[in-house]
Amino acid sequence: MGVTEKLWTLDEVKEIYQNIEVQKNEDGIDELGFKDKHKAEKFVHAMSKLSCLYRRIETKFSMQFLADIMKEMSVQNLITRDDLYNYQEKDIIEKIENCKYANISKCFKIWENATKINQSDEPVKDKYCVNIDKVKVRYINPLVKMDNNKFERVDKISEKANVDIEKTLNYKTKKYAYLDFNFEKEEI
Repeated sequence: MGVTEKLWTLDEVKEIYQNIEVQKNEDGIDELGFKDKHKAEKFVHAMSKLSCLYRRIETKFSMQFLADIMKEMSVQNLITRDDLYNYQEKDIIEKIENCKYANISKCFKIWENATKINQSDEPVKDKYCVNIDKVKVRYINPLVKMDNNKFERVDKISEKANVDIEKTLNYKTKKYAYLDFNFEKEEI
């Protein structure tokens, strides 16, 4: 299940970084802002996409599921905090896939092969179902240097940026996400 997308080329990243400077915000506090409205719009557009990507059902469900697997493996002394710092991702995945607790490895395989995460407004019984409703909404509304050397928020001077920010703020999912398995603790 692919949940990422390419937002910028390396040249575009360089172009954006070169357009950032320290500016004074509404409260007279130093803040990073843009020299050019069009670069700010481009940045807001990509960051709005990222914000929605982070809040997609697949992302929120997967993060909670992997956290639950890691917690259960930790409780069962199958993985340590040091392992998480010292092993590569492929080694951690191998530990999960070869876990002596069959339910962990079986559920991981179902998740790994899933092509769709189901969603609901109500909790679903007898399934691995997580509440994904409470997620921090992140958006960026940077300062932009105006011709008169004053600074404005991009949403005040750009309809395009305002639409992207509103789209980000209004992005909603259902309250619950689930897959057809029951991830219960298993005794050995």
